Amino acid sequence: MEPEAPTDDLLALTLELAGSLDARTVMGRILERSLTVAGADRATLSSFVGDGLVIEASVGTGGEVTWVGRAYQTESLARQPLVQELFETRQTVLGGPMTTSQAHTEFREALDRVLHTATVPVLEAGELVGMLVLSRYADQAFVGSDIPNLTAFGALAGLALRNAKLYEDATAATRRLQAAAEAAADVATLQDLPALLQRIIKHACQAAGADSAAVMRVEADEGVVEATSGIAPLGSRWPLAAEIRDAIDAGMPIQVATAQTDIEAALEPYASPYSHALVAPLRFSDDLLGILVMGRHHGREPFSAGDIAGLRHFVTPAALVLHNGRLVHRLREAEKMKRDFMNIAVHELRGPLTVIEGYTELLMADEAVHLDEESAKQLATIRRQAAHARTLAQDLLTLARIESHDLGVAHDRLIVGELVTAAIERALPRSRLRSGTIEMHGVEAVQAVGDTALVSRVLDNLLANAIAYSVRRPVITVTVAAENRTVAVRVQDNGPGVGEDERERIFARFARGAGHGAVQGSGLGLYLSRECAQRMGGDLVLEESGAEAGSRFLLTLPAA
Repeated sequence: MEPEAPTDDLLALTLELAGSLDARTVMGRILERSLTVAGADRATLSSFVGDGLVIEASVGTGGEVTWVGRAYQTESLARQPLVQELFETRQTVLGGPMTTSQAHTEFREALDRVLHTATVPVLEAGELVGMLVLSRYADQAFVGSDIPNLTAFGALAGLALRNAKLYEDATAATRRLQAAAEAAADVATLQDLPALLQRIIKHACQAAGADSAAVMRVEADEGVVEATSGIAPLGSRWPLAAEIRDAIDAGMPIQVATAQTDIEAALEPYASPYSHALVAPLRFSDDLLGILVMGRHHGREPFSAGDIAGLRHFVTPAALVLHNGRLVHRLREAEKMKRDFMNIAVHELRGPLTVIEGYTELLMADEAVHLDEESAKQLATIRRQAAHARTLAQDLLTLARIESHDLGVAHDRLIVGELVTAAIERALPRSRLRSGTIEMHGVEAVQAVGDTALVSRVLDNLLANAIAYSVRRPVITVTVAAENRTVAVRVQDNGPGVGEDERERIFARFARGAGHGAVQGSGLGLYLSRECAQRMGGDLVLEESGAEAGSRFLLTLPAA
C-alpha cells in the first residue's frame, strides 16, 4: 500500500515556512519529511544559477555529504539521462540509478548505492529553477502513484528555496547598504581632496571586490586619472571608450570584459593584468564629477550582481561627498589666492605709507622748517591718515588669515600688566588730544598664556574704541585681575553706551555702532579682537553698557 498524501504535514510545513525567516532550516525539515513519505534514503535539493548548479540541501544516509553549498557545471549533469529528460519535459522523472561514470567524483560514493531515483522539477513562473532528487538504496522502484506526493514536496521545496533566496538577498542588500553608509561616513570625515579620492577608491574596491581602481575626471573626450590604486599612473589620459560612455549615459555601474572592449586598448600601455572591468559614473545632480573604473585580475570570476549592487549603493553617497570635497578644495584655493593677494597688497602699501609717515614726522620735527598753523594741521592730518591706512591694511591681512585658518598664534607666558601699561602709553597721545585720561588698576604681575602681538593688538583696539566713541572728555579705566583660572582685563569708558540690540552685532565684520557713522574706522576692530582672543583660548565680550555708565569690555585669557 502506497503512502497517503501527507496533507496535514504539508499544511504544517507550509505555515511554518510562511512564518519563518530561517527558510533553510525549514527546507531541511521538508526534505526529511519527504524521505518518510516517499520511502527514500536520500533527498537532495539543488538550484540552477546561470550555467551552474548549487547543492542547497541534502539529507539522508549513504556517505558523508561534502557538496552542500557548492556549485557545479550543469554540463556534466545534462549527460545524465534522467536529468536530461527533466530538462526537456519539466516533469517528474522516475527511473533507475544515475550513471556513476558521468557523475562528479564527489557524488560517486553516494551514487554507488542508489538503485532507483525520482527527479522532481522545481518551477517558478514556469521556469526551471532547481530540482529535487530522491534516491532509494533498496530494490523498490518509484511508481506513478508516488508522483503526487513528490510533486507536492517539490513545490514546497521550491517555495522554501525561493524564500531562502529572498531572505539572503535582503540580508545581503542590508549588509551592502550598511557597508555603503559606513564607507560614506568614513569618507565624509575627510576634507583634503587627494586623501578623499584615495578613500573613495579603497571603499569602492571593498564594495565590489575589485583588485584596483582609479577615479578620472572628464576633459573633452578623455578621462584624466586623478587618483589610483594601481590601474594607471596619476595624470595619465584615457580615451573615453564606448563602454565608459555607456556607463555615463546609463548613470549606473556597467561591467565589461576588457579583452572584448576598447578598455583593453586604453589599459594596454600600463600592462593591464585585468580581465574584467567595472565602470561607474560619479554624478551629483546633473554634474558628472568623475568616473570610477575598477578591475579584477586574470583568473578571477566576473563581478557578480551583488558586487555591482554593492558598488551602486556606494557611488551615490560617494558622489555627494566628492562634490562637497571639490567645493571645499576650490574654496581653499580661493582663500589661498585671497591670502596671497592680501600679503602682496599690504606689503606694497606699507612701503609708501612708511615713507609718508616718516617725511611728515621729519617736517613736523624739523625746527628749520617754519610751518604756519594751517600747514602744521595738514601735516598732522597726513600722518594720522597714513597711520590709519596702515592699520586698515593690517586689519584686512589679519582678516584674510583668520578666514583661511592661517593665523599663527603663539602660546607664551605673558605678564599682562606690562602689556596693558605699554598699550596705555601708546594710546595716551590720542587721549590727551581730547583732554582724556587713562588709568590702570589691579595686579600688574598676573600672568597669562597667549600671543604678545595679538594681546597687544586687542588692547590697542579696545583703547582706541574707548577714545574714539567718547562724546565728551574720555575717562578710561583698565583693571587686571585673576579670576577662576583666567586673567580678566576690563576696559571701562564713559561713552554713550551700546543698545541691547547692538551688543552682539558690534562684534560682526565691518559693523559700526549705531549713530557713530562719523567715527573713523574699518568696522573690523572688535571682530578681529574677539577672533584673536578666542584663538588664544580666551574671549572678548561686552560685559556692561548703559547710556550713563558707558561700556565695559571684558577680555579673558587662560591663566599661566
